[in-house]
Amino acid sequence: MKTKIFTFIFIIILILIAAALGIGIYRMKHALPKNETLYESTECPHCEKVMTFIQTQQLHKKITFDQKQLDTSSSTVRELAKVMRFCGYDVNQGIPIPVLWTGETTQKCITGDEDIIQYFKHQLKETMPVIHPLPKK
Repeated sequence: MKTKIFTFIFIIILILIAAALGIGIYRMKHALPKNETLYESTECPHCEKVMTFIQTQQLHKKITFDQKQLDTSSSTVRELAKVMRFCGYDVNQGIPIPVLWTGETTQKCITGDEDIIQYFKHQLKETMPVIHPLPKK
């Protein structure tokens, strides 16, 4: 009787371990990007406006974010679709680009060149050092 109980408990433990591993693998495959990520296309005039802003402001020297080209990778397109579904978009109706995913902390999708540029301008203000005047003697 004790052998049957031990065997049963052992099988249950193995099933729980297998389930936990399966959930972990699923989460790794379906995880959203951790960092701020800009999704863009070389064929998109709105993307070009954002790119021009990034270059003229030298954003990569001031703010950390990833850039992903939708033209070059079908896995990037799938990733963006997953992000947009998370943000409540119906990806069957099309995906507006450019898109900025704000990362795992705030988990928001910002679409359109003007809104993305405004977001980056706000980020720049937050990264600017505060300069306090020296006390008068």
